[in-house]
Parts: sequence; C-alpha cells; structure tokens
Amino acid sequence: MRAAFALVSIACIAGLALLLTGAFQNHTSTFKYASPHSITPSSAGGGGERELNIVVMALPENATTYDRMFDTLDKNKDGFLDENEVNSKRLNWDVDPVVKDADINRDGRISKEEFRSAKTSKKPTKPTPKPPSSAAEKKKKKKEKMEKNRSRGKKDRGPPYPTYPPPHSPKEAPTPIKFSESIMARKRIHYVFTVDNRDVRGKGYRPFVAAANQAWATLLPKRSDEKHVYMYLRSNISCALKDCPTFPGKQVNKFCCSGPVYDPKIPGAIGEVVGKPTPVHPSWMDLKGILYMLDNVMEEGDFATYLDSDAHFDPNKNKTFYEAYEKMMPKFFSGEKPIGVVRDRSHWTAVCHQDFGGPYTHDVNSGIIMFTKNKNSREFFERLWISAMTASPQDKRKGQPLYYQFGWPHEQERLSWFGSTPVEASLISYIQRQGWHKELPWCFQVICHRNFDKMPYIEEYVKTSILSSGNCSLPEFRPHCKGGKVDPEKYDTLIESLLDAVKVLPI
Repeated sequence: MRAAFALVSIACIAGLALLLTGAFQNHTSTFKYASPHSITPSSAGGGGERELNIVVMALPENATTYDRMFDTLDKNKDGFLDENEVNSKRLNWDVDPVVKDADINRDGRISKEEFRSAKTSKKPTKPTPKPPSSAAEKKKKKKEKMEKNRSRGKKDRGPPYPTYPPPHSPKEAPTPIKFSESIMARKRIHYVFTVDNRDVRGKGYRPFVAAANQAWATLLPKRSDEKHVYMYLRSNISCALKDCPTFPGKQVNKFCCSGPVYDPKIPGAIGEVVGKPTPVHPSWMDLKGILYMLDNVMEEGDFATYLDSDAHFDPNKNKTFYEAYEKMMPKFFSGEKPIGVVRDRSHWTAVCHQDFGGPYTHDVNSGIIMFTKNKNSREFFERLWISAMTASPQDKRKGQPLYYQFGWPHEQERLSWFGSTPVEASLISYIQRQGWHKELPWCFQVICHRNFDKMPYIEEYVKTSILSSGNCSLPEFRPHCKGGKVDPEKYDTLIESLLDAVKVLPI
C-alpha cells in the first residue's frame, strides 16, 4: 500500500512538472500496482492490478525554477513575455515585482535573461526606519486611537438617549462601610455559585463546568488559609410558572420564573396584582440567588462570586480569590465598595452604550458578579432585583416599559443602568477587560461565545484542565490517579465524584 502511494506521489510530482515547463518533450510511462480493493473494468474479468498511464516530462538538466516559470508564462513561445501573457496568469504587469523589476527598459517585453536576472538579483535594501517616537508622541497617538475607536459607530446615530436614575435609588450615595479589624482578620469564606433551573447532571456543558468549579474549590484550600466553597443553586422551584407572557417580539416563553413581588408603594413599580410575583426570564434568577446567599449562607465579611453556567475558575492558574484580586480591588475586600463587576466592551456595548446612541455610560456584564456581605451590598441587590418592575431608559428606548423582563440581555441591562447611576456606582469596584470571549485576569477562564458550539470546546478544556491540575495527594483525587497523575482512563469517574461533592440548593 505504501509503495502504491509512493508511485502516485511520483506521478503527481511529474504532473506538476508538466504544468510548469509546458514545452519540453513528453513521454508516457505505465505503472502497475496491487490494490487491496481491486477495481478493474468489467471486461478485464477481475484481478488485483490496475494500469495507470502517467505523462512524465523530460526536463533540461540546467533548467532553473525561473526558467520553468518563464516557459509557463510564455504562452506563444516567442522567447518573450508581454502584458497579455503575464496578466492571463493573474499577475499585474504594472504592480507585481516579478515583471515590474524585469522589464528594465520598459519596452513592454521581457526576455528570459531579463527575467532570470531580475529574480536572482539582490533585493533592494530596506528604507531607513523612522526614529522611535518620544513617550509624549506615543501617548498622544494612543489617545487619538482610543478616541477614534470610541467614536466609531456614532455617525448618524444622534445624541445619546436620555437617561435617569432608578426611581427607587437613594438620593445620595450610601455611606461606605468598612469592615472591622476582627472581620478582616478572620478566615473569611469565598463562595462560588451558579444559578440554573436545570439539573447539574443534565445534558450539555453544565456538568463539566460544575465539576471544574468543584475541583478548583477542592484544590486551593489545601495550599492557603482561604476556604473556598462551590454551590449549585437550582432555581427549578422558582421557575415553575407556565402562564408566561409572549413579549417581546412575540417571543414564546415555555416557562418563566417568579420575580419580585409587586408593591405599589415601590417608586415607579409597574404591576397588576398586589402581592403577586412579577414573571421574569430565568436569567433574572442570578439576582435571586445572590439574595439567597446573602440571607441564608454568608456571614458578615464573607465574599462570593456568581458565575454563569458556562463560566468557571481555572485550577491551573493556582491563585486563590484573594491573591488574584486584592491589589486590583482593595476596597472590595474592605467592604467600602462591596460589589465587583466587569466592564464589557463587546456586542452588549452596541445595545446600550452612549457611543451607539444608548442611555448608559457603563456597559456591565452580569455573567460574573462578585460581592462581599454587608448592609450596603444587601440593599444594592434588593434595589437591583425590584428594578424588574420599573421602566428603565433602555426599556423606553425599545418602546416597551418592561421589555427586559424577557428581552435579551435581561438583568444585564439593569446592571448597566445601575452601573451608570453615580449613587449606585459608588458601591461598585470595576474590572475592565475587552470582550466576553477573552480571559479575565489571573483566576478566571470564561468560556462563552455565540459564534461556535460551546459544548465540545468546554468539555475539552475542562478535561485538559482537570487532568493537568489534579493533586493525587488529596483523598478526593487519589482513587483516580496512576503514577502520581490523574489517570485519563478514570476521568469520567473523577467527574462523577466531583459532582457528588457539589452542594445543590433548590431556590
């Protein structure tokens, strides 16, 4: 079989030589080879051999690559190249350096000697590079580039849509709360949690992402004083409503979730029945999960991170939450700015930002929300939760008072509203990054992109991450190891054991 392939390869090379040289003498050779899957003409009566006629070129011994190129281009074989012959091969007589340099006397014809001489001559020396710009010039150019990028898309969009603060926001910024020395000194717990109405062992990427987060929470406490806990808040109890609205855009919602309870005393609240939960899209459940963690799980000073179902901490980066973010957000850990969110200059920018005619100065992504527990953070998320019943500037821009109860990106639009309101933003610590598909600093490996199938990408990444980061000295990993490393043959059983350790809380 290998011999057959070798013969075919020789034949292909010979055929290529035919195309390049064009005018050299031809002769025909016949190859015979045995085929494991014989295909013979019916008249041949079967057999295991096939004949293959191959045209082989007899090339001059002194022919160079440039000679072959010239003979291929020289269609009329007059020993010269003209504009018609060159352009027929998708070259440009006036632009392509092959012909531009060769036609020295610009008579419109190139001999073989001229062609070879131009191709083998020394390339012209590069122009002298410009002297490096000064630091001030670099800074000026960078600023001009940023301004150009910031203004991109503003044409014909008119001024930004009018904005206003949430009607139930405080009139003045809340007084910062700084944690006491006793709280700062104790071993505060870092909770990582996901909110999803689907089973953690269900189909798709959820089991792999949950296993990755559980592996991270299992590995890091063994090397630091920080305690990390991963939880999966399943919102199936809250998301059992069947009588769901069909807006926006006649969108059919098979099920929806119980949002904030309507109370006409709330400034700006829109509802029908007092005491009845407002139906909302399942994406709003991350805020309900945050309130659940603050009221039922966390102690004063503990910090937590909500992650979308397709996002996880990366065990390979080997950094605890405090190590990764303490220098970046010191007031987050002290309690003075107890909310940590991510500025998102991606597709969401075009939906709400002032650069694109929207009402907001900040475009925030709700896929990752960090918070510490104190009075200010609890009241912030309560206001954000009940904002589902109030009409935002972006709602009004859409022409529907409560559009984002079900319209994408749901609660993320409200978080951008709060992030763009000074009294609310006074409690927020920002992490800036460019694009939802890129990696966050140090600790996160966020996997979310609308333009490819997430499932195989996440599954492959999680497998590589867990196999390379597993600590076989730990009892959680030891049964799944071989030779001091996680055994790939036992990877599936390791995933199952990690999922067994995940604490699932119904909300």
